[in-house]
Amino acid sequence: GLVLRPADRDQLIACLQHLWHGRLPWKVRGTGHSSGGQVLSDGGVILDVRGLDRVLHIDRSAREVTVEGGATWLSLVNQLAPQGLRPPVLTDNLRMTLAGTLSVGGIGDTSLSRGLQAGHVAQITLVTPDGSVHELTPDSDRFGYVLCGRGQLGIIAAVRLPLLERPSTIA
Repeated sequence: GLVLRPADRDQLIACLQHLWHGRLPWKVRGTGHSSGGQVLSDGGVILDVRGLDRVLHIDRSAREVTVEGGATWLSLVNQLAPQGLRPPVLTDNLRMTLAGTLSVGGIGDTSLSRGLQAGHVAQITLVTPDGSVHELTPDSDRFGYVLCGRGQLGIIAAVRLPLLERPSTIA
C-alpha cells in the first residue's frame, strides 16, 4: 500500500516511530534479493533502505570502515579499491546491501578461509521497530542475534568493518 524511502538515519527513525505508533505492518527492502519474496507486503508498508547508502568513515590507520546498511557491496568496493583496501569477505553478488547479506550471514569469495561476512563485523548501529537506536559491539547481548537474525530485531542502519590491504593484482 505504501513505500517509505528514508534518506538518512534520522528519517529512518522517524519512519519507524510513525509505523510503531500507528501499528502499521511493514517490511524492509534493500535491493530485493530475498529468496522467496519476503519483502513483499499485501496492504502493508515497504521500508526501502537504499537511501542509507553512504560510506561514513574510512580509517586507513585502523583499517576500518563505517558504512550505512543500505549501501551495496559494489559501492563500498568502488570507494575502497583506489585506497588499496577491501573487506575480509565479499559476497558473490556485489549488488546486494550490506545489511541484507549480514542479516543472513553472508557467504563470499574468501569464506572458505575467513568464514562468513557477519563474522567480521566490529560494530552495528541497530534501529529497533520503535525507533530506538542501539550501538552494539561483539560484547553486547544482542549483537549475535542481529547478525544472521534476518532482520527480526530491527534494521541494521550502519556497520563498522575491518579492512585488509588489497593488492593491485586482485581483481
